[in-house]
Amino acid sequence: MIAAGLLARHRATHGHKQRFLYRIVTGDEKWCVYVNTKQRKEWLSPKKQATPRAKQELHPRKTMLCVWWDWEGIIHYELLANNETVNADLYVQKIHRINEAIHQKRPDRRYGVLLQHDNARPHIANMTKAAIQTLN
Repeated sequence: MIAAGLLARHRATHGHKQRFLYRIVTGDEKWCVYVNTKQRKEWLSPKKQATPRAKQELHPRKTMLCVWWDWEGIIHYELLANNETVNADLYVQKIHRINEAIHQKRPDRRYGVLLQHDNARPHIANMTKAAIQTLN
């Protein structure tokens, strides 16, 4: 019901670039592990020994990928330093970098951007809300 209403609203808007679905910019964060070894089963004859394998680390090396996109493709992405996580200060900095990337890559955006992100703590912090308000 809601999806049908949003689609009807999108279709009712005149002009290709001002339709609200084309104005949405969304993003997310994902942990990326450096070593992606996978344990595989092997078939052995009864007298054969299994191939020894090293155990995976308890805390593998990983980095966080932050990426933002719209209907035309990726607008901006960043890899954080090893084991660095997103807090409100860092997210506000990213919001400003996303804004710059939008102005560079999508200069014909006259109707503004609708930012869609989840409700993680850094995304809903007061300083994040204030930064989004100042950027419109």
